[in-house]
Amino acid sequence: MRRLLLSVLITSGLILGGLSLFATLKHQTKQVAANAVGFPEIIIGEVTLVGDDMIIVKEDMSRREYEFNASPDKLKDVKTGYRVEVETANEKVSSLTILGMQRADAELYQKWKVVKNPEG
Repeated sequence: MRRLLLSVLITSGLILGGLSLFATLKHQTKQVAANAVGFPEIIIGEVTLVGDDMIIVKEDMSRREYEFNASPDKLKDVKTGYRVEVETANEKVSSLTILGMQRADAELYQKWKVVKNPEG
């Protein structure tokens, strides 16, 4: 009886912990760059998802994901896995530059094929 009660408590704790972690990660994924309101911000990272009018980029330094709204003409050449430089203004993409693309056959130190070096 004790063993059953203990296993139920442990299982419920793991489930609640997992749900809490999932909710936290979901919230971070949905978060738009809050600093981007009012002044431009530049984010360099890997494209993890491209939609009709939105893009999700995983920043190189923090590995945090940002979701941006962008016009379809800015997203027409962007594919998942590309490395991009996104300049934002008022939570929207003002400039989107493709920096490189992943190479499937590359070693870890050769992961990216450089198309254009970032300015700055």
